[in-house]
Amino acid sequence: MVPPPAAVARRSLSLDHEMFLDFLVLVLSCLPCIADRGSFASVCTLWRRAAGLSDAPPPAQLPWAIFPSATAASTVFSILSASTRRIYLPTELVGARLCGSHPGAWVAATGHVPSGGNVAINLLSREMVPLPNKKLAPLSRRRAIQLLEGEGPEPLIRQRAEKDVAVRAIAFSDAPNSPDCVAAAITEGVYQPSVAMCWLGAQPQHWAVPWTIPAGVQDVVYFEVGGNLKPSFYLITNWDALFVASFVDDTQILVHKCRVQWPTDDMPTLPANVYTSRYLVVSRGHLLMVRRYYSYSKSDGTHQTMLFRVFELQNQTLDLSWLELDSLGSRALFLARCSSRAFELPANSEIKPGSIFFLDDITFGESVAATKNDNQYNRNDMGVYYKDEPGLTWPHLCSNLFGAKNFVAFLKHEGKMEIMLFDNLQELETYVGNKPIEVEIKGCIRRFNWEQATKCPTPIWFAH
Repeated sequence: MVPPPAAVARRSLSLDHEMFLDFLVLVLSCLPCIADRGSFASVCTLWRRAAGLSDAPPPAQLPWAIFPSATAASTVFSILSASTRRIYLPTELVGARLCGSHPGAWVAATGHVPSGGNVAINLLSREMVPLPNKKLAPLSRRRAIQLLEGEGPEPLIRQRAEKDVAVRAIAFSDAPNSPDCVAAAITEGVYQPSVAMCWLGAQPQHWAVPWTIPAGVQDVVYFEVGGNLKPSFYLITNWDALFVASFVDDTQILVHKCRVQWPTDDMPTLPANVYTSRYLVVSRGHLLMVRRYYSYSKSDGTHQTMLFRVFELQNQTLDLSWLELDSLGSRALFLARCSSRAFELPANSEIKPGSIFFLDDITFGESVAATKNDNQYNRNDMGVYYKDEPGLTWPHLCSNLFGAKNFVAFLKHEGKMEIMLFDNLQELETYVGNKPIEVEIKGCIRRFNWEQATKCPTPIWFAH
């Protein structure tokens, strides 16, 4: 019996409907960013049904960069989707200076929140954890040097006098609302910032046991070595000295200076206008130290990042040494003071393995001054660095958000070395000419296309 025409039409429509659903599910699998998947599901009922039919979980997410503004509406940049979006920050973060973050949607703000204090807030749940606004009086510089340069760990006993604290950057051991969370903060001081710690789970009223590192701390990271149950923070100074700080109880902290052997350096001397900044990152159970090389102009105070090198701490119990890594494998690094993270790249990501994303936080002490003096923050030295040949191109998705690619070259001539950026090989050949110069290409760098300066605080990475 031949079915009536109406039944044939309904069956054809049903088949087309199912085929379209299968097509939508296939499209969804090509969207690695959870924000894109959320937008996909909000189109209509049919698309939302397709999102529910997908069995494949979203790939591991990479952090977003938050660009705060003077209003609740702020801009975030997603690395996976290479696009910007709007996000509405909690009232406590409007106009605040973000000084740290922790996986699970936690960010820390200081100095300019409405209450005038410090706070950690979860951007998804809106849960808020107050951070201390006061710190105990620091040890004398002479006493601190004696403790930090000793052979073994020495206790630092907290003192009673209190004063206000301006946090420059903060690192957490766990989520700030965890009873086991310990925080370490780099506090005010442009040339010799001090370090303070507190046990947030104990609901402290102040930062305990601040002390001054003689050489100046550049970064802090939480890291547990060899099953050590004591909360330990690693600190790196501007002279590559490595320290470990651990809580004994709520009144004492042990500080130990590590003896770390350096490998033979192929950059024994830097050009006069090139300087180094350092970051600590925990990745695959190891501690990484990243050196960031940048040029600095004393005439106008501007700086420009040129090169990154990554070192891994070896033999983490005895005979410590740094080993330079030739490759990061499938990882990408996201650098920020006290909040650097390493991520394994998803299989369908267009991000080049070994990429190092960086923010404009070389002179991160200026962010405190800008909050007080209402100056402008710089945003002209943010981008991504990766080892690559000059002929290769960055994925097309990022072409509108990143500037032109430069490649980094080492130039050695008559015992002197230069680190320079070039737009293309022709520019390098013109510069070298017929001079007997040794040329080695180290990598490529591209910068974000953002405004160079703004009165809004500098951005920070936000990990889901």
